[in-house]
Amino acid sequence: MVYYAVTHKEYTERFLQMPMINVPAGLETAGFMLGEGELNFLPELLDKFFPQKKVYLVADDNTYKAAGLRVREILLAANIVLEGEYVFPGTPLLHP
Repeated sequence: MVYYAVTHKEYTERFLQMPMINVPAGLETAGFMLGEGELNFLPELLDKFFPQKKVYLVADDNTYKAAGLRVREILLAANIVLEGEYVFPGTPLLHP
């Protein structure tokens, strides 16, 4: 798999021309974006990396409050069907 680290500006100007960076063996990261408003690009990223795949929203309570509701709104506005939503308790904190 490959790792993409892009800002909003880089995504809109040259996402497809960005050099691919290898990630350590065992990781399956296909795309990564960091910046303000990046959630708005979720439909495009899903289409690029997971075309025609089912979408599930998985989060804990904390993550769902922070971004899960917004993710749900963005997906539904893009006519992306959520096959399921799984929100786990945010406490106790899980250890990696």
